[in-house]
Amino acid sequence: MKIGIIMPCHTADRKSLIMPEVVRLLKEYGVQVEVICPEDHLNHLCHLRPVNDLYVLYPIQYN
Repeated sequence: MKIGIIMPCHTADRKSLIMPEVVRLLKEYGVQVEVICPEDHLNHLCHLRPVNDLYVLYPIQYN
């Protein structure tokens, strides 16, 4: 199974403590995990093709 996790890239002021552990456990169970950082590049939606079996959108709250 291939899972794409869409979440903001980590910076010094916002860091997820849970997601690295989630990714590690999924990989331990044999899942191929792709972390997708939308800030890295913009994609036009009509050019996107599904390459993963499941996509997870992980929200980050800003204080």
